[in-house]
Amino acid sequence: MTIRKVITKLQELHIAPRKSKRGVWNNSTLTTLLRNETYYGKAHYNKTIGIVPDHPKNNNKYKRIKKSSRKNKPEADWIYIECTPIIDRELFDRVQKQLRINFERCVRNRKNQYLLSNLIRCTCGSSRTGEGPQHGKHLYYRCSGYVNLFPLPAKCHEKGINARIADVLVWDGVKRLMGSPQLLHRQVQRYFDKKSQKVDHTADINEINHELDKLTTEEERYTKAYGQQVISLSQLTSFVQDIRLKRSVLEKKLDGLTVEQTQAPFAKPTDEQVKSYCQKTKAKLESLDFQGKRKVMLHVIDKIIANQKEVHVYGLLPMTEANYVKYTSEDRNCRLAKRWKIHII
Repeated sequence: MTIRKVITKLQELHIAPRKSKRGVWNNSTLTTLLRNETYYGKAHYNKTIGIVPDHPKNNNKYKRIKKSSRKNKPEADWIYIECTPIIDRELFDRVQKQLRINFERCVRNRKNQYLLSNLIRCTCGSSRTGEGPQHGKHLYYRCSGYVNLFPLPAKCHEKGINARIADVLVWDGVKRLMGSPQLLHRQVQRYFDKKSQKVDHTADINEINHELDKLTTEEERYTKAYGQQVISLSQLTSFVQDIRLKRSVLEKKLDGLTVEQTQAPFAKPTDEQVKSYCQKTKAKLESLDFQGKRKVMLHVIDKIIANQKEVHVYGLLPMTEANYVKYTSEDRNCRLAKRWKIHII
């Protein structure tokens, strides 16, 4: 059931919203309600922070409240509060799954097909979003920094990339890599050469764990101080926020070192295995439709950084069902304006 069908059902049952001049439910109101975790017993505190708006509606010199806007804090700073649930967690998860399915299958979200959607980024660091002017006659990947700031002056001056050309170039490059035994041999050799230079991170891991224990003890001291009314709630929130920020940085670093330290080595694939893999992969890739290509791209590619002159592709290439060989490919794809043809250098 879609959000609009829910609105229609509520209207038929004469269930009006608490605040509405029109007397009807808004899509955003219902969406926020359906995604509110408080209903299954998980409330949040310290989720937002007051800020001064960049473009205030009220431009009076005197303002009783200057921080009239709010923005979300990082999830690591949220303080969870247990409350009485009124629905089951299973029901809440089913609703979230249905909301995702509705979004993915919505007609307006698949009007045009973009193979590199959510993967391609601009050289300025912003993501590139698909845009199809003239009813889809021309499709482009434009920098979201330019799109989001319009009509304000853009900070990024990179132009759009022809989506059809970029899709073909990247897909052909992926097929060429996955179907070429010579290219795969080079990537496999580079992977094992890097693995042979493995460094022992035991001392770094122990040091990070010691720092995490110190942060946990420090947070407990601040909590006890607040319970004894030595510090205020605002002070507790500030101290805990700093501690959790430090902890998130250390935990991320610890995860990377642990994976690198405990990653089990696997046997180097033989020439026959690589050749057989390429033959099967090449035959399979030739028969894929758009959805099949999209799944391959999401599974193989990590990110794409591109402008009108070049495209850099980074990702992970699966050699077996359980192991992955990391590769970084950098192909410069240029379009010569005089001949209007694609040349891959």
